[in-house]
Amino acid sequence: MVKRLLLKLFLVGAVCAVLLVVGLGTAGFLALRPPGFYSDLAANPPAAADAQAAEERIEQMREDFVYWRAQALQRQHPSGAEPGYQLENDLHTVRVSDAELNALLVAESSRLDAGELSDPRVRFEDDRASLAVTLATPAGDLVLSAAFAPAQPVGGDLRMRLVDARLGRLPLPVNTLSSWLPKQENRLSGALYLDTTGSAAELILRMDDRTKQAATPRSVRFTNGEAVVTLRAPRLAGE
Repeated sequence: MVKRLLLKLFLVGAVCAVLLVVGLGTAGFLALRPPGFYSDLAANPPAAADAQAAEERIEQMREDFVYWRAQALQRQHPSGAEPGYQLENDLHTVRVSDAELNALLVAESSRLDAGELSDPRVRFEDDRASLAVTLATPAGDLVLSAAFAPAQPVGGDLRMRLVDARLGRLPLPVNTLSSWLPKQENRLSGALYLDTTGSAAELILRMDDRTKQAATPRSVRFTNGEAVVTLRAPRLAGE
């Protein structure tokens, strides 16, 4: 009887060991394989001319936005009031493609020494934006990626909620990662912040300004290859 019990324990231990080895092997295999979208984008890098064209289009969008904003404020001023003008219906839409952003990212990363991080890429799909970057480690290059879904804008904040994170193709537990982060809001660059105070981490693009005459986001959505942001016209101070 004792021999049978020992044999069963041995078999259970052997099965657990095999499952552990298979699990670790599978996890390692997935971790070493980059996401499909990243492989496709990295294999077809944008040309220098693409970056120049993207910069020109971004500049044109900035000029269009500045003109629209000035016109919206003028329409609210007594001297330039427009009959029938309704502030809530004065909207401006900004569209940017992932191809344009990737061209700018590649051009910028080639000029900067990012240390262990390199080759950033972004892809817009239905209801999500995926970001990925190569991380240099002693074990070799690994790809870190994260996916964000648009959240309801709050005031002048454009928000995107973390919904997926991966090391290579190995899924990482988003809720656990969020719980490990300190509950605070950190400024990443310019008007871009990382908010980890909630149950899920959020990226925030803060669009308000000191004059309180900033355009505020009404909505953001992602389609295949494009991000679309709709802005509300700013309100004239004192109105």
